[in-house]
Amino acid sequence: MDATGEGGSTLPLLIALTGAIGSGKSTLAAHAAAEAARTVRVEGFVQRAIEREASGRGAQSYALELLGRHGGASFPYLMRDESLHPPYRALAAAESRLDDWLESVRADSSPIDLVVLDEIGLIEAAGGGHCERIRALLALQPAAVLIGVNRCRLDVVEAALGVRFDVRIDAEADDAAARLGEVLQARRDYERIGLYGAAAGAIEVGAGSIVHGLQLPLGGLGMATTQALLLTRAAEGLHERGRVAWVALLSAGLKSLSPAGQRLGPMLAIAMQGLLYSRALALFGWNRFAVALGGAAMGAWAGVQGIAIQWLLLGRALLDAIELLAGGIARLTGLPTAAVGWLLAGWVALHAGTVASGTVLAWRQRQQALRIEPGRLSVALTGSAASSWREAFRRGARELTRPLLWVPLVTVLAVLALAGRPAEQLVYIALRALAIGWLVFALVQRVDLSRLPARLRLLGRWGPAIAWQRALRTLAGQEGKRPSP
Repeated sequence: MDATGEGGSTLPLLIALTGAIGSGKSTLAAHAAAEAARTVRVEGFVQRAIEREASGRGAQSYALELLGRHGGASFPYLMRDESLHPPYRALAAAESRLDDWLESVRADSSPIDLVVLDEIGLIEAAGGGHCERIRALLALQPAAVLIGVNRCRLDVVEAALGVRFDVRIDAEADDAAARLGEVLQARRDYERIGLYGAAAGAIEVGAGSIVHGLQLPLGGLGMATTQALLLTRAAEGLHERGRVAWVALLSAGLKSLSPAGQRLGPMLAIAMQGLLYSRALALFGWNRFAVALGGAAMGAWAGVQGIAIQWLLLGRALLDAIELLAGGIARLTGLPTAAVGWLLAGWVALHAGTVASGTVLAWRQRQQALRIEPGRLSVALTGSAASSWREAFRRGARELTRPLLWVPLVTVLAVLALAGRPAEQLVYIALRALAIGWLVFALVQRVDLSRLPARLRLLGRWGPAIAWQRALRTLAGQEGKRPSP
């Protein structure tokens, strides 16, 4: 068995439904499949005990119940035979029916949401039993695979699959059914997040690269408003709306893979705005006020991010320069010193109000279908992380030449020099800003986001990993495609 299927297909969500013999694994799996089949395609089978002499002991015989649109049949499958190990013999007629069922499943080109495989154990791990059928089903690239397995065989089955299960659910636990339902619902949430993340990423890779590259006036405001619209429409279909932050985080990650490379400013803006928006939803729920507040927070960040980044680089020197500049403007124009502060506040308010209006508009139209066609989102993701620290620092040095960094630095130094600050202090400020900027830019260049799904799964964060995988599939033009049967 190989959980990645044939031809390097995308790894599905792997769920282990564990328990002892007779613990109710098959009943729980069949119930979950029936619930899911109301709205999505489900394929697979469960194994039903026919004659069990004692609890905790294998039955005298088992029947196989086929699931999904090509299933519905139940027929004898295994008979107890003490001369074998494990002590069961598969009936030839059952094997033939299984092969016919599998062919009908493979002939159907529609995507499979869930595959259920019950009582997978030592025989399959050794290459027998359902092993070849499992390979064939996994090659069809289902979104999720639910495997019923005896608790004491779990490690053996994982070794045969070649990967660890993303989720393990004890069928004997009181909340087993509820937890399984939550996992399957979360998986659908993250699939939606991946699609909207791909849409947001495509906009950032395309229009965003032009806006940020040319430094168009109010370009950041326009991009923030666009992202707010997408976040609002994405959140409408999520079971847990706080997960919408991952749409923005995916978009930021995809931005790093664009031909323009890993640009810290846009990536930080996208990520922070998504986190602020989702926080507003988490605090105040799914309503117009929360949406407007989240949009306002996104817009406010778009207005102040430039100052925030310069403060990180320049520290107190930035505030001193602003204070001196405000005083100079006040003396020349006769306006109060606070006028500069009011001007900055108006700038932030403009951004906050514009983005908030956009989110409210999206909220009002949330019931109208927003059709995202994956086939039209295909873009070239040619960016890559630096292969070495030397390359990372070389790219970081190139980032230091961008006007977004050195123009504010030169301006601050000029204001402080005119105010009579000593040359030693000016040199320290310049070197501090360049050193911090160089280090931060180099660190960002070393982050390899193309490997993020595998690392997230190792950390148990299978949801974001699934979203990232779908976003990459969509932008690579592979969404909805599957190997020919």
